[in-house]
This record gives sequence, structure tokens and C-alpha cells, in this order.
Amino acid sequence: MLKKAPPFLKDALIFPYLDGLNFSAAVMRPDGWSALSGIFAKPPVSTQQILHPALYKSGKIPPKVMVPSMDKDVGADWTKLEDNIMGEFGWKEVLKQFLGEEKATPLSSSWNGDRYVVYEQKKTKGLLLITHLDLATEGDAAHFFAAYSEALEKKHDQRTSEVRQRESLSFDTTDGGVFFRCVRTECATLEGGDRSLFEKLGKELHWEALPGKQVEKTTADQPASRDIGVARQSSARVSAIH
Repeated sequence: MLKKAPPFLKDALIFPYLDGLNFSAAVMRPDGWSALSGIFAKPPVSTQQILHPALYKSGKIPPKVMVPSMDKDVGADWTKLEDNIMGEFGWKEVLKQFLGEEKATPLSSSWNGDRYVVYEQKKTKGLLLITHLDLATEGDAAHFFAAYSEALEKKHDQRTSEVRQRESLSFDTTDGGVFFRCVRTECATLEGGDRSLFEKLGKELHWEALPGKQVEKTTADQPASRDIGVARQSSARVSAIH
């Protein structure tokens, strides 16, 4: 059954046993078993601390990252399904799905904090995914923009009206628009919505409007291949172990 499960679910199930064991061993190494009770008294606050025990020991706490409330802008026809955190582990899994583990691991290690929100259209059951991610440095954000742009293009391999700038990417699919932008150390995505909603998100994040007219690149007009439903399920699994 484990072999047949999606890679994300397999990794999520194994994570507490493998990475949790490595984390516990690293924390207990100086003082032995006597240090075990301290882990229960002060458990790790993020998957990042488990992946990097030194950050647990140093007491690094992820900053609180929020997705501005978009309930009124989305409208009454939509229901909020989730509002939670992916964590470094979750982003590593998303990146690994499209870019491979070798690229995903260093990219996800620059995670500093995040939040994601999922809405469902009541009638059509269409999904809207919004993420807000904070990276360690502006350089990390620039690297993340380049890599995640590639991941989004692989995820939506059939798309139209692609528009790209140095810090932003957008295109259309049959399930709605896809928008991605990074400003300083922050990045935000919106999948399944429209440009006006993404512009509203940027305004709520206190980002300046994108300057000038962008260069448009049009690809073949074919039905989009999206997997936002799997992303939603995956995010829920990450949230459960975060």
C-alpha cells in the first residue's frame, strides 16, 4: 500500500520516523537519554527545526506569516476550506514533485515562514489556492522565483497568455489564472483566480503595482492539466504533522 501511495503521502508518513529519529539523536547526542524529556517539555515548533536540529537548539522561531483576508473579495459563492502552514517540509515536497530532490532541498531550506489558504466554489467545486511565503534573504527569493516559475510551468504544461517580468509570472488555464510574484523576501501565488484578485492580494501585502506593460508569450491553447486538488490534500497532510 505504501508503494502505491502518492510520493507526498509516503514522505509524510516516513518523516516522523526517519527525520524525527535523526532530530532526536542530534538533540540528545551531547547529554544522552537524559535530554529526551527536554524535547517533550519543549517540542519543535516547525518542520524546519526537525530538519535542522541546530535551529531547534538556537531557538529560531519562524515569523508569523499571514494571507490577508480575501473572503469578501472572493465572494459568497466560495467556501474557505483551509488556512494553515506548509512549513519547510511541505515546500520541499511540492518542489521535489516538479524539480527533483536535488533542487528542492536547498531551495526549501531558505524557508522562513508561510501561510496558505484554499477556497472551494460551492457550485462548480473549483478550487482557489493562495500562498504567501517568506524567504531568508532577497537572494533566496530571487532563486525561489526562478525555480518555482519552472515548477508552475511544469504543473500547468498546457497554458495560454503567458506573461513574464523579472519578478512576476502569470498565465491562463481552463481552471482559472495562475499568478506568481516575489517582492524583496516575500513571494505570493494565486491559482484558480483572476488578475484583479491577485492585484488585490498584492495591495493588501503593501506591494507596489507592477510597472509597465509586460511581454506576453502565448502557448498552445489546450486543456490545462492542473493538480490543485492533490495540492490541497497534500497541504492538509503537511499541516497535520507541522
